[in-house]
Amino acid sequence: MTGCQQNPGTDLSLQGRKQKRISIESVLKSAGIEVFPSVDAFGDKAVLAAALRECLESDELAVLLVTGPCPNLTGKVC
Repeated sequence: MTGCQQNPGTDLSLQGRKQKRISIESVLKSAGIEVFPSVDAFGDKAVLAAALRECLESDELAVLLVTGPCPNLTGKVC
């Protein structure tokens, strides 16, 4: 996501109604994906590189989850 839009991983729907948050990790697990490292977008670059390498070297489908605030929106209230 690019920031500030509601999505299944947030507490509100696009219409602004309360909804149950769905974690991307639970969706990946339910789809049978076992390799899905999660890293901080602004964390240690070596950790990000290692996680990407893990995904690329996996014989199975792998998903790299990169999390962090949108730099264009940091400090703004959505």
